[in-house]
Amino acid sequence: MPTLKDKIEFGYYVAAFIDLLGQSEALKEFQRLPTSDQPEEMQKFISTVKKTFGPMHGFHDSFDNFFSGYSNREERFNFTEEQKRLYDQMGSNEIKLQRFSDGLLLSLSLRTERNKGHMRGVSGILYSCGAMFIVWLSQGYPMRAGIDIGIAAEIYENEIYGPALANAYRLENEIAQYPRIVIGDELVRYFNAINQSQDDDVFTRANKLMVAEAEKMIAVDDDGQRIVDYLGEVFKARFTSLNMTKTAFDAYDFVLAQSAKWQAERNSKLAFRYTHLRNYFEARLPLWKTQL
Repeated sequence: MPTLKDKIEFGYYVAAFIDLLGQSEALKEFQRLPTSDQPEEMQKFISTVKKTFGPMHGFHDSFDNFFSGYSNREERFNFTEEQKRLYDQMGSNEIKLQRFSDGLLLSLSLRTERNKGHMRGVSGILYSCGAMFIVWLSQGYPMRAGIDIGIAAEIYENEIYGPALANAYRLENEIAQYPRIVIGDELVRYFNAINQSQDDDVFTRANKLMVAEAEKMIAVDDDGQRIVDYLGEVFKARFTSLNMTKTAFDAYDFVLAQSAKWQAERNSKLAFRYTHLRNYFEARLPLWKTQL
């Protein structure tokens, strides 16, 4: 059982709640564990668990590996002592991962006592969610997410509790509706507060530059919700540099197949949701075709 932390302090956190869709549905048909005298049911149960556990495990690990490399990247410059002191403070706090079955929570404390480049971590969350969205969709696994800011505290190691988690979960569970990554109003207000700051120190200037980059990763969807623009210019440039442009078109093929499937089955809810997703892809993919 996790140990309760000795010192619990509430503060503002960025939280991203991410759900790998469709995994729970595959297990719903099993309301009871098969017994040894039901070999066919047992084999079916084991096969279903393997099909769901494998993607969930890889889904969790892909984010874990991304942030391990992101946080541990070493950059060496010929700094003076003063420059090194400033550079060491320019990083963000650690991005932490909390697992929820087929879901995942990313959290980032915005406390600035030590690390003052908090926008680097915020950009890392936005980029990782967008990049993983394309990668996993290309493999046939859609996801949905909500990202916002709120009050929280780390009650156990790497586990936050508070409105920040509730805000992100509500965006994912109630607002997103179909595979997309919705941005909450508090995060937008946070960007505005940084942009409107009258401070002129090196940290404020750096954070303003990173806000400008983060805002390029966000677009307004047809219903007025702000979303991570994972097929926009920022992601196109990075995917092109990684020779991963084909991934976006593989994701589009999956979206087309799902759209056709739910239309054929007259599943109005899912057909409309994948029509929204298809429309987004078809509006953005002309940007990517020049790279093929």
